[in-house]
Amino acid sequence: LRNLLTNDPMRAIQVLPGVTTGDDFRSEFAVRGSPFSRMNFTIDGVPASFLLHTVQHIEGGGSIAMLNGDILDGITLLNGSYPQRYGNRLGAELDFQMREGSRHRAQFRFGISGTDASAVAEGPIGGTKAGSWLFSARKSYLELLLKQIDDENDFGFGFTDVQSKMVFDASARHRFDIGFVA
Repeated sequence: LRNLLTNDPMRAIQVLPGVTTGDDFRSEFAVRGSPFSRMNFTIDGVPASFLLHTVQHIEGGGSIAMLNGDILDGITLLNGSYPQRYGNRLGAELDFQMREGSRHRAQFRFGISGTDASAVAEGPIGGTKAGSWLFSARKSYLELLLKQIDDENDFGFGFTDVQSKMVFDASARHRFDIGFVA
């Protein structure tokens, strides 16, 4: 889901059938004629209200997804008739599935795109490896670049986000999942 310019999983959805977008600077899109504001969003099956960093009240601003593509296992777009479990929305449902961390060994990765730098850390829980943890943080540097180009420009699109997931197998049939997005 990562590309050279942006680390934005919403951009990958924009190429699916029935999905249209009219602005290269925004992550928003329409599905089968239904606007972005009518869509329902979930993370691991839990309803989420709004998952975008965006510039408010500025003409020609932009937006980017609040989720790091490096921690996602998959994205499901339900654009037809589907069960309305959350939110009573009229549009499509978009479910983000966060992946589990590594149960084998601790791993650390760093990534840089055209808009941000990110770090992902993950590893097993305990000696029996009955669980895992995953932590990701992103910080944009686009506002610093814009400031270098024009000192008098006070417009800056900056963001920081954090995602985390912890999984623990209590038994062969019971598992605890805890997720965090900020």
